[in-house]
Amino acid sequence: KASLPIAGFVLSMAVVIFMKIVSYAHTNSALRKIYLKPKSRSGKDNMNDKIVAFDETDDENDQGDGEGEKLMKLSETVKYPENITFKNIGVFILMPTLVYQTSYPRTERIRKRWLLKRFLELLICIALMFVSHFQFVRPTLENAKDAIRNKNAVKLLERLLKLAIPSLITWLLLFYGLFHLWLNILAEITCFGDRLFYTHWWNAKRLDQYWRCWNIPVHNWLLRHVYFPALSAGVGKTLAGLIVFIISAALHELIASGALNQLRVWIFMGMLLQLPAIMLTSYLDKKIFKGSELGNVLFWFFFCIVGQPMIVLLYYADLAL
Repeated sequence: KASLPIAGFVLSMAVVIFMKIVSYAHTNSALRKIYLKPKSRSGKDNMNDKIVAFDETDDENDQGDGEGEKLMKLSETVKYPENITFKNIGVFILMPTLVYQTSYPRTERIRKRWLLKRFLELLICIALMFVSHFQFVRPTLENAKDAIRNKNAVKLLERLLKLAIPSLITWLLLFYGLFHLWLNILAEITCFGDRLFYTHWWNAKRLDQYWRCWNIPVHNWLLRHVYFPALSAGVGKTLAGLIVFIISAALHELIASGALNQLRVWIFMGMLLQLPAIMLTSYLDKKIFKGSELGNVLFWFFFCIVGQPMIVLLYYADLAL
């Protein structure tokens, strides 16, 4: 359906804004508690240090192009409650981060030529995604209708394997367009200095390494506003990790089911199944593979080559029937 990409985009933006508002409220609630404590004036002046120190700036992911070294600076910290303004939350909404702070690393200027190149790359990336979808993914799914209706397991397996490569290409283009191009474009426009949006997830030998590396903004949000508060409330690490996965799975399922206009649980269940998969891959990496590249091969085969096209096929089966 033509409306699916639009619905998915709108729901994704709604989830992002929701997460930003939660972070804004949670962080300012913590600042308020510190502000109201009967401490010395110097103690109140330094209360923002904990907030500023959460994220570390890393230039590993800053894709410069030889146009000159960027000058980095830390923006002036606005003390609570002076930071509670429409302008403050508006700037935070535009920044490519989900975790609110009273100060961020900033750049001195906007590189217009660099920005234009990233816009052109983004347009090319979107065009390639359309080509991959309409020329390879969609025809493969449409050819699977009869196998879905007749419950032909052999034909479905053949469709799954044929779907693996084009769905993987589309997913990689989506990742590159979103995390490498779009977030860097937003960072450049807003002079946001922290460009660490992902790390080398493609080298992951265990699933837990992948989840820590592939989406740094969401990972930081879940740590800051779910995992650490759960630990502070007396919840054990295992249960806190389970809560993180449940919330993450629910948000992903909200986007998928909302875009399809029907409630399904394929992504939700798939993400919850990551927990035993994480324990299995960790055991294999430590006891059998012992840090070898076989763990990375296993990750690519089961998660990227088989898992993702299977999820796509399951959702398409719900639409086709």
